[in-house]
Amino acid sequence: AGLRGHDPRLSADGLFRAGILQWKSFNDTGRAYGLFSRAAKVDPTHTNCLHALAAMEAQNGDVETALSLYQRAVLLLPTNADTVGELADLYQSLGKIELSESAYLATLSLRPTDIDAMKGYAHLLQHHRGRAGIAAQLFSQSKILEQEQKTREDLEASKYEDMLNDNSSVPVTFVQQDENGREIRSTDIAFEDLDKIASGK
Repeated sequence: AGLRGHDPRLSADGLFRAGILQWKSFNDTGRAYGLFSRAAKVDPTHTNCLHALAAMEAQNGDVETALSLYQRAVLLLPTNADTVGELADLYQSLGKIELSESAYLATLSLRPTDIDAMKGYAHLLQHHRGRAGIAAQLFSQSKILEQEQKTREDLEASKYEDMLNDNSSVPVTFVQQDENGREIRSTDIAFEDLDKIASGK
C-alpha cells in the first residue's frame, strides 16, 4: 500500500506486465483487458496501457474508443513509433487521409525502416494520392526489409538450436557444501539438472 501511495506507476507497471503475459502468452484477451483497464485507472498517463487498450479495442471493432485511446497515448508520448504507426493505420481505415499521412510520415521519421508504416503509407499513396510510382518503391523496399528481418530471425533460431545440440551442459557456478562444511564448486551443470537446481531439489 505504501508503494502504491508513493508512486502509482509501480503498480500500473505490474498490472501492465501481467496483462501482456495473459494476452501474448496465454491468449486470454478478457483477463488482459481487465488488467490493462485497472492499470490505466491507477495511472491514466501509462502510455503502454493506453496503447494496449487501443489495439484491443481496434481488434474488437470499437474504432471510436480505439481512436480516442491512441490519440491520448500519442499526445503523452509522441515518440513511440509503434503507437503513431497504428494510429496512422486507423486514421486511414476511417478515411482521415490527411491525418493518416501525417502520422505515417511521423512514424517513418522516428523509425525509417518501419515495415508496417512503409506498407501503410504505400497503400495510402497508391489509393488516395495517385502516386503509384512512389508507392511501388515503398512496397519493394518493405519486401527487402522483410526478407532481411526473416534472415536474421532464422539465423538466431539456428544459432540457438546449434547451441542446444552441441552442448549437454551449461557453464554455471553452483556452490554446495559437503558434510564437513567445505565448499564444492561445479561449473558444468547438465541441462536436465537445471530445473532441479532452480527448485532447490
